[in-house]
Amino acid sequence: MTARKPNMSDSEFHTWFQTRLKSTENNCMEWTGQKLPKGYGHVKIHGKKIQTHRYVLSKKLGRSIGEGMCALHTCDNPPCCNPDHIWEGTNQENVDDKIKKGRGAVVKGENHGCSKLTEDMVIEIKQAGRTISQRKLATGYGVSSTIIYKILKGVIWSHVSLPESPITANAI
Repeated sequence: MTARKPNMSDSEFHTWFQTRLKSTENNCMEWTGQKLPKGYGHVKIHGKKIQTHRYVLSKKLGRSIGEGMCALHTCDNPPCCNPDHIWEGTNQENVDDKIKKGRGAVVKGENHGCSKLTEDMVIEIKQAGRTISQRKLATGYGVSSTIIYKILKGVIWSHVSLPESPITANAI
């Protein structure tokens, strides 16, 4: 990891930092030093690892980034350190920004990593919910009765609907 030398002044560190940035055609100033797996640059300052875009934002603000706050990119480019591309926001603003830009797709149903149920199971639950208690369904499918309740009320798994019954001559 790149570390700030103890005898380096703030001015010298700033100059050194600038030499590790590369301009791109999108006006990003990309960090060329070490990066974390998701592409964010990082340096060690006074023994503490800090992401480079957070360092730049704190310099831009003239203060530390607020507790629980995030350094967000308008350019969505993790190694970018252009202060004009970085702003302070909440975690919720970060999530909303990702979704608005199509980067944080909401994973539904059995594709969600924590799902214990499949769409077929949910159809069975919706059908059986008319005659079998929520507690028995919960035990049978290994989920809580709250999950069964929410499925039956359409709060969760609302994208799964019961198959339409075929129309018979007697029904007409």
